[in-house]
Amino acid sequence: MSNERTIVLKNDTKELDKLPGIIEEYAELNGLSGKQTFEMTLVLDELLSNIMNYAYEDTKDHDISLNFSRDAEGIQIVLQDDGFPFDPTQHGDPVIDSPLEERQIGGLGVFFVRQYMDRFEYSREGDLNVVRLCKKLPPPEG
Repeated sequence: MSNERTIVLKNDTKELDKLPGIIEEYAELNGLSGKQTFEMTLVLDELLSNIMNYAYEDTKDHDISLNFSRDAEGIQIVLQDDGFPFDPTQHGDPVIDSPLEERQIGGLGVFFVRQYMDRFEYSREGDLNVVRLCKKLPPPEG
């Protein structure tokens, strides 16, 4: 069993349909709970949706790389895209305690990342945005 998996998606929101199956397969191989799998799916769907919808001004195909690995700390996830430089870690949390009709649409993606991931880091490496996430887990048995 390999604890590492890399997938490449195009910058087309139809590609998001593949995401739940990919995450569920990886989660099952690595003993994640249903709750942990849901949280990872939600976070990655939000981040990938934002990349696909806002990172490119052209209509060309772009590759978005998603790498999963497991180590002693937990699940490490690295997203890489060649879109506009954008540091999502600098994006503030939405105001969620105001009445629903007064809230702005959107802005929950980064909030979910901060709620459900234990580490959230960004760097610009050459022409790539690199987002590193960690979901802490107990050490694997055996």
